[in-house]
Amino acid sequence: MKAKVVTQVFVLISLLFLFATPAVAAPVFFQWGGEKIVKEMDLPDTPTFQIPDGTYLDVGYRYKQISVFFIPIWNYDEKWCGYIGNDKQYLDLSRNELSILAEAASLKLPDEPSLPLWDSIGGKLLFLLILVLYFGYQWLGSTKMSKANQLLSDERYKTALNIALEDANKPDVTSETVLNRATSFLADNGIPRDEAKPNLQLLLAAVVAASKE
Repeated sequence: MKAKVVTQVFVLISLLFLFATPAVAAPVFFQWGGEKIVKEMDLPDTPTFQIPDGTYLDVGYRYKQISVFFIPIWNYDEKWCGYIGNDKQYLDLSRNELSILAEAASLKLPDEPSLPLWDSIGGKLLFLLILVLYFGYQWLGSTKMSKANQLLSDERYKTALNIALEDANKPDVTSETVLNRATSFLADNGIPRDEAKPNLQLLLAAVVAASKE
């Protein structure tokens, strides 16, 4: 009985080969519907599992993918299929049909596919990390700008900033000299040097950032 069923499935494989389904490609930067085919399990390289072009059939799994800049963030429309040696085409075989073939080879089809780590979780983690870094940078930038505006409400910092900007336009003046003179002004006007210097550096960085926008 098993031999008869295997023969029937083999005939089906031979017919399906004539209509092997190509994988669907998608745009590069934002992919929606791009299809991937992976080999899940090896079947024996015997005539029983050989298709008309001489290629040996293996158990495959196919799935569509949403990705952003090559980073996979979601898999969907996942199905078992016949793997025929490349990631461009597959045979449309059901899990039940593949299970029969696996049993004929004294093998057992896994209950769940083992997708590549990058596709299953690695891409999602990287994408999440990028989002955290991006929004963290945005939050940090807005926090620094808010503090810079708060400092500029103090006339002493306004004057010190003007001193630094004027000195920066003078020839043969180093950045350390610019910072030290403006810091000395703040220290002479009641702001501790160890507080004045980092605050002044923050103001100068804010000016540079604003000039690039």
